[in-house]
Order: sequence, then structure tokens, then C-alpha cells
Amino acid sequence: VWGLEPDDVWVCGMDYMQAVASFLHWDGTAWEVHSSGTTGYPRDLWCRSSERCFAVGAMYNEQDEEYGLLLEWDGSSWMEADFDRVAPLSAIWGDGQGEMYVAGSEGTILHFDGSSWQQHDSGTWTPLDEIVGIGPDDIWTIGGHLILHHNRNPD
Repeated sequence: VWGLEPDDVWVCGMDYMQAVASFLHWDGTAWEVHSSGTTGYPRDLWCRSSERCFAVGAMYNEQDEEYGLLLEWDGSSWMEADFDRVAPLSAIWGDGQGEMYVAGSEGTILHFDGSSWQQHDSGTWTPLDEIVGIGPDDIWTIGGHLILHHNRNPD
């Protein structure tokens, strides 16, 4: 669940009847269903504005192998974001200014700098379940019995 305002709330999940990633949007009066058309299940979402949201999760390929799902809302539809395939993803956080961080299985950490996604070495294979930041230079990730801290500009 992610809410920007009381009349701008998103919920993500999977429509098991159609086997696609689906989203519900609350506009203050009613829920509206938005289907991504992408097979997979989103686990977390984060919105910068009503016209810019991102969701992360997992999907399966033809060999039944699980990998990361990253979807982007452009204000009218959900579509797959352009990034290198990685392990399944579980959490996303953004600073509101354009930078975002994503955490997932196999210690996966992705960073969006405002123009492209890059993978960062977390130093672990532990699945990372949550990610949150105080700012783009102060990011915290947790998974299992592990807490990771990323400080881009250490004093």
C-alpha cells in the first residue's frame, strides 16, 4: 500500500484469475483496477507523484525460473521498466527527488540515479526484505538477521 494523499492511494497484488500483476487505485471515491498485463506478482510499490509510481516483485520465465519484476506507472498505464534482469525483488524506496533504491533476493540492491538503474554489490547473498532511507546518502536495508547501512558520503 502506498498513499500520497487520502484521495491518491495505490495497492498492489496479483490477479490470480488472469495471472497478471494488478493494482487498485483509490481516488477518494472509488477503487479503480489497473492491470499491468505482465505475468508476475508485485510485492511493494513507491510513488513519487500521481503520474510516477514504481512496483517491484517477481515473475517467472518459460523455464519456470523466478526473476525480478520492476514496473513503472506513467500516469496512464503500468509497463515493465528497463533494467538488467536480477533475482526477485521485494522492496523499493525513493527520496522524492528522483533517486530510488530496490532490495531483493540474493542480496540484490538496485539504484536508480534519475536516468538509469545500476546494480550495487551488497556483500551478501542474504535475501533483503526491506529498504528505507533518510536521504539518498543514508540508506538502510534489512533481511534475515542482517542490517545493512549505505552512506554514500561518510564523514
